[in-house]
Amino acid sequence: MASLFRGAARRSSLAQIRHVTPVRPAAATGLVTSVYDQVERDFGMLAPPVALHSPAPGVLAASWLMLRETLIATGRTGRAAKEAVGTAVSLSNACPYCVEVHSATLDGLTGTGGDEHQDLTTWAAGCANASTQYVSAVLEEIERAGDP
Repeated sequence: MASLFRGAARRSSLAQIRHVTPVRPAAATGLVTSVYDQVERDFGMLAPPVALHSPAPGVLAASWLMLRETLIATGRTGRAAKEAVGTAVSLSNACPYCVEVHSATLDGLTGTGGDEHQDLTTWAAGCANASTQYVSAVLEEIERAGDP
């Protein structure tokens, strides 16, 4: 039964990816298989933001390493605080999928929706907004400069 659910979850999660063609789990080999297995073990599903890197196995492994180490690896900050930051940044990035995943995980960890992390989410949202404004300003400057 679990493998049936996992197969359905894989198909629906990969269907959300546009603009690149991810490696299907049944066609995965080598490094892609290893990363897919780790993602499913640690997240419970093959997350589209990870799988979309699968056509470039080295990039896939690097993106998984960065995501895993920042969200799952234990350290100074607990997982709930990390999910609160992820939720705030995802809201600022207007990514509905990421908002849903991070906020659901946060609620599952805290049962409160992360209310105790309000200061942290305010900070994270401010950082994300400042970054977006900076990138927008740089892109506008590039547009004004025209083709070299």
